[in-house]
Amino acid sequence: MYKKNKEAKLTALEAENSQTSDRQHYGIGSLQQTLVNGKQTFSEFSSSAFLDMKKLLEDAHRKIEEQAASNAAHAAIIEEQGALGKFLAATNPLYNEFVAANSST
Repeated sequence: MYKKNKEAKLTALEAENSQTSDRQHYGIGSLQQTLVNGKQTFSEFSSSAFLDMKKLLEDAHRKIEEQAASNAAHAAIIEEQGALGKFLAATNPLYNEFVAANSST
């Protein structure tokens, strides 16, 4: 009885997992469509997915680099404004009064 239940479940799982879609094959039967090239294994359906992921990764790297450049530019502006504030505080008493009157603390 155990063996019959086991075989029935295995058959049901194989039938359920052997469904195919346009881009991917599922189940044990799909292993036949795997190509071996030296040490690497490639599936004929994975190359387009790999290229899609590679493009997404390249786009993400580009966006990260753009954001880093933008952050550096903002940091330079903030530093310049800090130096300007120190200069004004040291040379102009009206600036100190303005800052004191408009501070939110």
